[in-house]
Amino acid sequence: MSGAARIEKTSVNGIPAIRLHASGYTASICPSMGANCFQLERGGASFLRTPPSFEVFRENPNVFGLPLLFPPNRVRGGKYRFQGREYRLPVNEIERGNHIHGFLSSAEFSLLDAETGVVTGDACGGDSCSATFTYEATREAPYSSFPHEFRVVLSYSLDGRGLAQTLEVENRSDSDMPIGLGFHAAFNCPFLPLTSPDEYRLQLPVSEELFLDGSTFIPTGEVSQANHLITALCGEGARPQGGAISSHFRGDRGRPRRAILSHIPSKRAIAYEVDPLLAFWMVWNQGGDKGFICPEPQTWIVDAPNSALPPEESGFCALHPGASIVLRSTLSEIETYRR
Repeated sequence: MSGAARIEKTSVNGIPAIRLHASGYTASICPSMGANCFQLERGGASFLRTPPSFEVFRENPNVFGLPLLFPPNRVRGGKYRFQGREYRLPVNEIERGNHIHGFLSSAEFSLLDAETGVVTGDACGGDSCSATFTYEATREAPYSSFPHEFRVVLSYSLDGRGLAQTLEVENRSDSDMPIGLGFHAAFNCPFLPLTSPDEYRLQLPVSEELFLDGSTFIPTGEVSQANHLITALCGEGARPQGGAISSHFRGDRGRPRRAILSHIPSKRAIAYEVDPLLAFWMVWNQGGDKGFICPEPQTWIVDAPNSALPPEESGFCALHPGASIVLRSTLSEIETYRR
């Protein structure tokens, strides 16, 4: 080990975890629940929503930390056609007749590598540590009913700049594999003790809202480029709590893909900057009274495989055999948001 950085196997609220410590940050990752980083702390702030127990985590894997979604959000009827083949996914949102979120967030990942070190050559030099996890879908152990073999590598590194995450998915099958990815990122609001949710604001550069049907939560095809929520998100920030939010957006192509949750009085904030391929967002707060807000980045719109939009507008894409997609994101504490 080098400096103050360290890595430990531990238990957090009864949850088996790999915990990283570096440069004042602490991050906890659960390999058995999708290698989800379910806790990120620094200087008295607890930024990510952390499960109170392993039982609650297993029952609700998509509302804590940074759960990985494959596919992200909903697929109407749990089915679609691609290159002449019908894909059928389990209908696990029974009340709306959809498939939702996939199962990677509760899949067992293996620890591939872990190390500590020192960051040099920049303004954030200091101690660092990293851990890498992997999951493989094979013919013998398939990913639910998905008819492709693939490998997922999920890496985290922690240093003075915060938490960096790299996701790589490789198509190991012999045919093109449709691919849609996202993260159901859940941030505490409030993330500081003895503060009020009213003191927080969420900023997110978006260009339009993609309206969802109220009964199915599938896009209607209607969009808005100017409304109260867009104005707030792109300006001084929207209130994360106090009213229900469940809205789907296209990110602003001309600005960084960055969600910022700020505590106004202290000027402390967490910035979640995601890969440009994560071009769409869901913003959801489960009614606005549960103490959290989810800015959820995703590579395609809700129900993209069934969308009438061209792929360049819906985000729908496929990996050729042997090809990979790589997504890089960071979580960093900042003092103020300067646009």
